Amino acid sequence: MRFFERLSDKFSNIIKSLNCFSTPPFPPSQKALDAHYAYEQNLRYADFKRTVGRPMHPKVTVWYERDPGRAPNVQPMCMDEMGPHLVKEILVMLPILLADLPFKVCGLGALAAYGFTSRLPIYMTLACPEQSFKAILDWAKVAGMPAHPEDRSCFGIQLQDGTVRQVKVEPISDYAYHATDSTRYGPSNVRIVTLAALLDALAEIYVRDTINQSQRGALQKDIMWLLRRIIDEDSDVHKLRRETCPHVWHPLFWSRFNLERPDARMLFNQATFVPDYRPATSLQPASPTDDLVPQYTPPLRRVGNRSVGHRQLLL
Repeated sequence: MRFFERLSDKFSNIIKSLNCFSTPPFPPSQKALDAHYAYEQNLRYADFKRTVGRPMHPKVTVWYERDPGRAPNVQPMCMDEMGPHLVKEILVMLPILLADLPFKVCGLGALAAYGFTSRLPIYMTLACPEQSFKAILDWAKVAGMPAHPEDRSCFGIQLQDGTVRQVKVEPISDYAYHATDSTRYGPSNVRIVTLAALLDALAEIYVRDTINQSQRGALQKDIMWLLRRIIDEDSDVHKLRRETCPHVWHPLFWSRFNLERPDARMLFNQATFVPDYRPATSLQPASPTDDLVPQYTPPLRRVGNRSVGHRQLLL
């Protein structure tokens, strides 16, 4: 019996000298060492042989892989011009997609909805308050709308013809959002900026020094079209008013535009616009120097790498 014990001790020393047991990842406690030594002394030779090469503390390897989540639905957007039927189809889908979220359809898409055909939009523009910007994009993502491959402020809407059309979301301040007149449009009651708000946005751009003569000529045609459209609409919602159209009522725009387009005076009168050369705060009679009133510049905001007035976002 003692022979086998001495033989077991000899084998134990040999195994320890050969480092058959792997080093644990951390130093074992004295209690663990004592328990292992007692267990090792009580092993028979046949049982001890099966433990050769096994680690004292098996190391459990666990692989943690990052969950990539659901892959974004990214699809190429169709950048062709949209006719009136495609614009109206998008206007029907927007209130269903973005229910109970504040937004207003603006830009060239709003002009196309009113029947403007000189230029057709390639995407729809939505103006929204700054705090609703992320909510609109997240809601569109949850609804399964395609994401734009490059611009994160855009999402796509798939139409019945199979094309994916781009919808661009522009955040503006709360004051600018509520100061911009809008109305319900079509059977879906989507909120869209009024003709007067679009005309006021064009008037703000018209008097800028950065506009060349050819661009100013194109703006003149657009303003004349809007005036005729307001007259044809014959609605109090779209009428020109001082509180809703500060740039149209500004003497600088009024004098310059009527000087270049004398036929516009009759259209302004038919659109219930009453020309007034004097500033609203002045009680003095009009003078020839009233045309030299400095240009009114609305508060600027950053859009990308440029600063623009909030009403320029309407176009």
